[in-house]
Amino acid sequence: MAQDSPFLASEAIERVGISLDAVRSALPSVEPESVLIRQAGLVMRRTWAPGILAVTTPWGVFAHPRVMWWFHSGTNGPELAELVVHELVHIEQLSSVGLVRHAAAYLGDYIGARRAGKSHREAYLGLAAEVEARTVARRISAGV
Repeated sequence: MAQDSPFLASEAIERVGISLDAVRSALPSVEPESVLIRQAGLVMRRTWAPGILAVTTPWGVFAHPRVMWWFHSGTNGPELAELVVHELVHIEQLSSVGLVRHAAAYLGDYIGARRAGKSHREAYLGLAAEVEARTVARRISAGV
């Protein structure tokens, strides 16, 4: 199988023993078996800040080639699963409030933090959507 072949979120999650029932319980509008992780193209990745490994859009989850390699080579299992769950939280967020409200809150939080003098990284890490995604992903991953 090619290193850039898409994979299902459920495959990365189950590979490390995370219960899909736990994911479904925490994220009721997400079906991990139907979320495809695709490799992001070069043009898309050029819009990402350094260090970003995946981005969730209304059209799916797009990942850096390194993430695709982790999956296909079988390395970095727990970290990969936590990243995938993190992106599933973003799908749940989009589903619960819709794209426009989610984007407005995300951008508003970011601009407010930057105006308050925070660096890009500090602003990004402090976004309510990102804090929630990290918290839920860590909680689910720790339940293994």
